[in-house]
Amino acid sequence: KKKGKAVKAKAEKAAAKGSGARPTATAAPSVVPQTPAARAAAFKLRPGANGDVCLECHADFAPKLSKPSVHTPVRARDCAACHNPHASGHGKLLAAEGGAVCVTCHANVAPTGAKSVHKPAAERRCMDCHDPHSSGFKYNLVRGGTDLCAGCHSAITEGAAKAKHKHRPVEETCLRCHDPHGSAAGPSLLVADVPNLCLSCHKVESP
Repeated sequence: KKKGKAVKAKAEKAAAKGSGARPTATAAPSVVPQTPAARAAAFKLRPGANGDVCLECHADFAPKLSKPSVHTPVRARDCAACHNPHASGHGKLLAAEGGAVCVTCHANVAPTGAKSVHKPAAERRCMDCHDPHSSGFKYNLVRGGTDLCAGCHSAITEGAAKAKHKHRPVEETCLRCHDPHGSAAGPSLLVADVPNLCLSCHKVESP
């Protein structure tokens, strides 16, 4: 009886091999497990293989680790948090396509019931503004200050730069008045609705 089961298992394995199918136990998951321990178990990683071993081949990646802002999983050498170490249906062995990887940790960047949402955030184009590994700017931004916003909103920033009279917040940072992801307070990503936004700086008692 045992011999019959062994023969049957061998035949099934041969049939799977011949058809190009792979046993489900070795299939690469489309989304990585949620904790380092679970990833190590799922991918059968040896100690250190989550990240330090990756650097043995990807040595050119090492300088990224010394930049001022380093993404938390990168700092922890937890490459498998975003990349499948074996195979993937997505470029660069990502566990999901583009920003779909980001939302596994950053699901609520825009508030619930938002009145306005930044288009890149709504479309999960996180890497339009953020470097997924590290950056010289806070929050892993690809550029700093208003330079980042000017990449898409140049008509506003260039017009403000040429104007004779400039609003001080525009010269300092767009984030004084706008939330970069989404706003529950007002349209155009405003952090508060008008006139409350204006009154937060301009007191009517002393114009």
